[in-house]
Amino acid sequence: MTRFDDIIDHGKVHKAEKKLLKLVLEEDDNLLKSIEEGMKEHGVKEATVEDINGSVKEATLTNMEKGKYNEFEVRETELIRASGLFKFGGDDLWGSLNVFTGGRKPISGKLTKGTAMDGLEIKLLIKQNTK
Repeated sequence: MTRFDDIIDHGKVHKAEKKLLKLVLEEDDNLLKSIEEGMKEHGVKEATVEDINGSVKEATLTNMEKGKYNEFEVRETELIRASGLFKFGGDDLWGSLNVFTGGRKPISGKLTKGTAMDGLEIKLLIKQNTK
């Protein structure tokens, strides 16, 4: 029986091996650049963002609310949840990082730029076919 984490290829079923790549950033590291460098260093072509833990020193978040485009500048803000997908197309990394902030007025949106506070962790889920 085919399970949720199986990959079907021309009628044959192959298991998908799941691996987690944990990136631990240092003070002032660029979040998006760190994802790109971490994926390159480990030979990862595609990854989904599984989790994030830590705070940004400063970041820009964008979202759409009631048909209006919003841009938020945040400083020293905790990120409590993240999702997204990153994939290399040639040498270029494509994808987006969607985050939720903590605090009194939480914000959810796409992170367009940001620098980390020391110890911020990003977990990327990698699926690889096993035959």
